[in-house]
Formats: sequence, C-alpha cells, structure tokens
Amino acid sequence: MLPLKVYRRPIKRRIRLARPEDKAVVIEIANFAFAPKDRTVWIRGAFGRSDRTIYVLEEYGKIEGFVIIRPEGTDLRIDLIGTWKPLIGICRDLMEHVERTAPLDFSEVVAGTHGDNHGAQAFYEALGFK
Repeated sequence: MLPLKVYRRPIKRRIRLARPEDKAVVIEIANFAFAPKDRTVWIRGAFGRSDRTIYVLEEYGKIEGFVIIRPEGTDLRIDLIGTWKPLIGICRDLMEHVERTAPLDFSEVVAGTHGDNHGAQAFYEALGFK
C-alpha cells in the first residue's frame, strides 16, 4: 500500500473578532489610513465599548485591516474601516463579512464618508451602496 500523501496550505486570509492585544495594530493601521488625523483615542474608546464590534482581517497571520461596526436601530453602521494596503480587496472582504454575518434583525449596512472623500465614495458605490 502506498503511503498517504499529506498536503498543506497556510490559511491566506481570515476575518475574526478583534482581541484586546490587537488594539495597537488597529491604532497603527487607522493612523496610517487616515493620516494626518490621529485616531488613537477614538480606537482605544471603540475597543472598550460593548456596543461596538471590531473585526480584523489577517493575511498569513498578520493583521492587514479592520472594520468597526455598531447597531443603529435596524441598521449596522460602519464606524471606521481601514487597511495598510488599499485597493487589494481587504476592505471589500471586511464589508462582505459584515453583511454576511449580520444578525437577521438588521435590515441595512450604513456607511458615511466626507463629501470630498471620492475614493471612499467610489468604494461604497462599487459595493452597491446608494
């Protein structure tokens, strides 16, 4: 009998709930993505709130992006989303995860952005937001 051949492949990309030890990396990503604005205090506060959910996306075990959501009536509001690497699908994957895992009692995912942030507007519109 031939020996069993075992194949392995590292998990490329996974999305999980943020843990307290992720806070420093999420702060770094937020400050990078939203420079020159400092989001340190804002992120620290989000980690401490029971009405916020923070997901991180890992690529080969390294955190590459995050999204912070909160309930608002029957909507899930995107408070902040950021990544080290724009335009490679990380934010799209995070947004799809939020929608895919949303509890049944929520009817919409809502995101807002500044009127002059044309990149974010194009991103949300490409995902079907109106």
